[in-house]
Amino acid sequence: MTDPTLNLLLINTGSRDDRLEKTLTLEGVQVSGCGDNDMLPYLLREPFDLIVITISSMACISTLTIVRNQTVQRPVIALVHDKEDIWQAAVEADVEQLIPAERPMPQLVAMILSRIRQQEVTQRIGQERDRLLRALEGCRDGVWDWNLETNKVYYSPGWRIILGLRLEDTLDRPDDWFKLVHPDDLGMLRSRLAVHIEGVTPHFEYQCRIRTHVGKYKWVLARGMASRDEDASATGITGTLTDLTNRSHHDIRTGLPFRSFFVDRLNQAIVESQLTPCVFSVLQLDIDRFTAISEGFGNELADALVIAIARRIETCLKPGDTLAFLGGNSFVLMLADEPGLKIGLAVSNQIHMQLIAPFRIKDTDVFSKASIGITAVDGTVNNPNEILRQAHGAMKAARKMGSGHSHIFDKTVASEIHEYLLMESNLRTALDREEFELYYQPQVSMSNGRIVGVETLIRWRDKDGNYISPGKFIPVAEETDLILTIGEWVLRGACQQAVIWQKLGLPPLRVAVNLSERQFRARNLVAMVDSALRETGMQAENLELEITESLFMEDAESTFEILRQLRKRGIKIALDDFGTGFSSLSYLKKFPLTTLKIDRAFVTDIMTDAGDAAICSSIISLAHKFKFSVIAEGIETREQLIILRAFQCDEVQGFYYSKAVPAENLEALLRKQMAKTRN
Repeated sequence: MTDPTLNLLLINTGSRDDRLEKTLTLEGVQVSGCGDNDMLPYLLREPFDLIVITISSMACISTLTIVRNQTVQRPVIALVHDKEDIWQAAVEADVEQLIPAERPMPQLVAMILSRIRQQEVTQRIGQERDRLLRALEGCRDGVWDWNLETNKVYYSPGWRIILGLRLEDTLDRPDDWFKLVHPDDLGMLRSRLAVHIEGVTPHFEYQCRIRTHVGKYKWVLARGMASRDEDASATGITGTLTDLTNRSHHDIRTGLPFRSFFVDRLNQAIVESQLTPCVFSVLQLDIDRFTAISEGFGNELADALVIAIARRIETCLKPGDTLAFLGGNSFVLMLADEPGLKIGLAVSNQIHMQLIAPFRIKDTDVFSKASIGITAVDGTVNNPNEILRQAHGAMKAARKMGSGHSHIFDKTVASEIHEYLLMESNLRTALDREEFELYYQPQVSMSNGRIVGVETLIRWRDKDGNYISPGKFIPVAEETDLILTIGEWVLRGACQQAVIWQKLGLPPLRVAVNLSERQFRARNLVAMVDSALRETGMQAENLELEITESLFMEDAESTFEILRQLRKRGIKIALDDFGTGFSSLSYLKKFPLTTLKIDRAFVTDIMTDAGDAAICSSIISLAHKFKFSVIAEGIETREQLIILRAFQCDEVQGFYYSKAVPAENLEALLRKQMAKTRN
């Protein structure tokens, strides 16, 4: 039984059919029914919470447009008849949900009831947010409330007072906030917000500098928590802005000073280096795999690990050295009295040695390493933020070398920093500019030579028309958490394309989508996949998610549970690049996989390298014993195909059949295949 105060308007644009109205009424929904000729009085008079409209022909699209224009703030569901031109026109009308009208009545009712429940949750969230805002207005902090559905932000009088802004100034967009944030802090602020919106972190918190009305920056602490619907998708964020002026400059947990204190000391070192021929070392240390530790063991243990690492770092320092905490998993050090980069490298080696022994935290042995970047204060750079940027770039270069390494800043790192920042900036606008494209590489059955599946691959053509290699932009997306937004776009796009192919009369295909470790660890992964399937109409059994072996190295129990939930829905799970990582029979037995993919590295020389041939044969035999299917990647020659067929490989993909192609090209391949089958 639904809330009787929630009203639904059902508009029949064709011949009147009362079955849906009667069925919904029996379910306890308060329904008003009308036709397209008498709907305007209803739209103007009644405050309906949800509108359902049937679309049976192109002539009904104009009615849908009128409904959409009259009900900007109300969700609209369109029941659309299965014709491509009608469906496309309905998509362009920008309604909240499209449902094929041919579905059985129980399914139609279930989907509408699901949307009604979402609307009820949204109303309750709004009421709770209003109560919270009223309570927060009584404190000294500023309050902000971001509606993610309308992209409007409420900024309280307290928020404006902190920045010295006038109460009558019009501020209601996210950019009204972001444009005031210091450029060096803006990227991380956006990243922290994105991570929380995607459900990766339980709350949002970030210290940053923000420009006041007189043009000066002050330190503030922004905190917030998202409101979520029943699918765990964020609908809004409500939070506070705290003025840190004249407050403690030290982190309560570690007792270490924050960035502002460190910058003051760094300014002093810059002046000294200009007056005397001395070189100081500045080091940035980031805890490796901290996100996996935090999500696997929980925030409380992660906080304890940060404190324990701080204590071990302190054992490597001398009087006069400065150690500060940047937040999250980052520390920064400046070594005094003993100038020179060699000393910086020596201290970084001491720190690595200190981190070898496990940390005993809450009866758990936690192993952790760090990546350390080293740069110099030598009088050539006057900006402390630039020096910190150099240390950060060197730290990232160290991370690329693997866990537990150090790297000294050099010209190569400087170039990489510039390229990274440019890539990050362009990535943030690429989705809005619709610069990403989806390509599909066929996966061919060895038994009959037919295309039975495709792997979805993303391509980026920038504003100048140049294609950018995924090998360049995917690592940047993963580091900045943009991979969460991009990954969801890829999944939804692939599901939508699979449905379109079927509507065009093509045979159903298995569509594979790659998941990065960052995406897999997002707390809302299963809900996001459910939402993509439901909203596109994609059948779960036609979706395959590709993961890598690295997922089994951290928090195996959580990994198993997520995979179990996905398999319960009928979704297939493929283990990509099998044999290139920590291949273990134990996880093949434990985890609910369906497919193993042989990496191209073992296929390339299968004709000439007996070892590669033996590996391929063994993987295929092993997979079949576990009831897994096998796909070999990188097939380029007929000889490779013959050998893999002899090894009884199930499917192959590679340039021998086709490179990755746009959707329309794949459609042509499928139609050509269908024509051959008929002949």
